[in-house]
Amino acid sequence: MKLQNRVREFRENNWLIAADNQLN
Repeated sequence: MKLQNRVREFRENNWLIAADNQLN
């Protein structure tokens, strides 16, 4: 179950990075 949590964190971080890149 820890692996699933890491995948979710990774996806959330990627989404934040993508949103940040779109703003710039």
